[in-house]
Amino acid sequence: MRIVSPDFAKDFRCLAGECPDSCCRQGWQIDVDPEHRELYESMSGALGERVRAALTESGLRMTDGVCALLDEDGLCPIVKELGEEGLCRICRTHPRFLEQYGGVREVHFSLSCPEAARLALMRETPISFCEETTDEAVTEPNELDPDEYTALLALRDGAIRLMQQRRQSITDRLALLINAAEAFQRVLDRKRYGTARFVAARLRVEKIQRRTLRGLARLRDEGTSFLPDVALLRELETLTAEFPAALHDAVFTAKSGAEFDRENALAMEHMTVLWLAHYMPKAVNDGRVDTKLLLAAFLTLCTRRLCVCTGRSPAHVAGLLAKEIEHSEENVAHLCMALEAEGWSAHLIAQLDRRDDYAD
Repeated sequence: MRIVSPDFAKDFRCLAGECPDSCCRQGWQIDVDPEHRELYESMSGALGERVRAALTESGLRMTDGVCALLDEDGLCPIVKELGEEGLCRICRTHPRFLEQYGGVREVHFSLSCPEAARLALMRETPISFCEETTDEAVTEPNELDPDEYTALLALRDGAIRLMQQRRQSITDRLALLINAAEAFQRVLDRKRYGTARFVAARLRVEKIQRRTLRGLARLRDEGTSFLPDVALLRELETLTAEFPAALHDAVFTAKSGAEFDRENALAMEHMTVLWLAHYMPKAVNDGRVDTKLLLAAFLTLCTRRLCVCTGRSPAHVAGLLAKEIEHSEENVAHLCMALEAEGWSAHLIAQLDRRDDYAD
């Protein structure tokens, strides 16, 4: 098995009782896998009785949004007695998303975790991805089209490299990225998988970049309203009490994002890279790489707008969006379906202020 993960994965440690926004207090359903349910039902002593009292048919019981097992010190009694191996699978892997592509397992981190957000967003160096090979056997059937999957990896690599090309402003990089969605999609639609690396590489050619940015200048000068984004987000299942209030502020607060872009370019780069890395390969399931790319840009631009209007930090707002969207397959699917509609690329690009003349 080949394991791919972001470079900060080795540094991640759960903050447990020191976490300012514990996953054990989010009101999320905690499913217990069969292996650990069997363990919990056979445990002896006071801990066994306590764990069985917290078990339900679907998982662990929540009390006012808090896991019924959580101690007052914010620690889990299972970890205290059995170590992390005693945790059920979902608790042990959080905040990681494990995506399987044949013999490759990708490990992605959700920014809903404050420590993951700190490691990912509060850094100077570009995020890179590490690979290791294990002896673990591949047990799941591999139904991927190898050529399509390889093309998607090439397109993702190109998108990530573009976002890390710091000679361009963060808004220019995002404009170029969003504008590339249609070209990326044509690679899949026409099954021209062998051209993927070439299409991706063209994104980083300076002459082509300048010509593209000149072509987008009028659209960016005209600008656009954030109302379509808010309307789309309001269609989703709401998972936190804070989110509706933040959307209200985003609609009724008119502020420029220019200063935010200057001060938080690195955080915007990093969050876009993480979302591209997570979602673009999923196009192997439905053939829509354009919507996965637009989803990454949409999340970054929503983070930007909500930060500007609420005054909260990128880590906080990106975490809030992650709670609302990344932890609900239905919300992710709804966004991707909505982003298939014509006009979203232009709308997102129009949100990006233009400050250069792009003259030859």
